Amino acid sequence: MQRMLLLTVVLPFLAAAAPIATLTTGGPVKVNGTLVPTAGAPTWPLVLGDEIATTTQPAMMLFADGDRVTLAQNTRVNLPKCSPPVLDILEGTITYKMAPASKLLLCALGRPIKPERETEGSLTIEGPDKVVVRVAGKEQVQVPPGACPCEVPPAAWLTAKKVTVLVVVGAASVAGLTYGLTRPAARSPSVQ
Repeated sequence: MQRMLLLTVVLPFLAAAAPIATLTTGGPVKVNGTLVPTAGAPTWPLVLGDEIATTTQPAMMLFADGDRVTLAQNTRVNLPKCSPPVLDILEGTITYKMAPASKLLLCALGRPIKPERETEGSLTIEGPDKVVVRVAGKEQVQVPPGACPCEVPPAAWLTAKKVTVLVVVGAASVAGLTYGLTRPAARSPSVQ
C-alpha cells in the first residue's frame, strides 16, 4: 500500500514541466483544445507541447528570455517539445518583439523564419504556402525551404536534482518523498 501511494504521488511530480512562457489575454483562448478560464486569472503558464488558439480576442505570450509574441484573434500556434524553444505559427497573424538574449525560434507552417534579435515585426499566414513577414515596414513573402530545427530536450525528471522526501501516512512513513497534508484550523466561534 505504501509503495503504491509513493508511485501515485511521485509520478505526476516527476512528469511536471517547467513553464517557458506566460499567456495573457482578456478573452477566450484554447490551450490544447480546451477553453482556459481567464476571468480573474488572465495569465496562464505555457509549457513545451502546448497548442494555443485565440478566438475573438488577441493574446500575448511573454517568454522567459524577454521575447514577446502577440497572437491576433483567430490565430493558432504550437510550442513543440524542442530546445531551444520553437514557436510554430499554424494559422493567423502574430506580431513579435525579439529580446537581446532571444533564444526563441519562429516557424510558419513548419518552415523556419529567422528574425534578428532586438527586432520587431509581424507574420501572417495567407495560404497553405504563403507566409508574409513584415519587418521595419518592409514586406517580404517567404516560403523558406526546409523544416524547423528541433532538438528534443531530455525529460525533466532525468535532469532534476535529487531531493530527499518523506511521506507520513498515519503512523507509518516512507522515505523518498515529501508530501504534506494539512487539516484546516478549527473555526473559532463567531461573536454576535
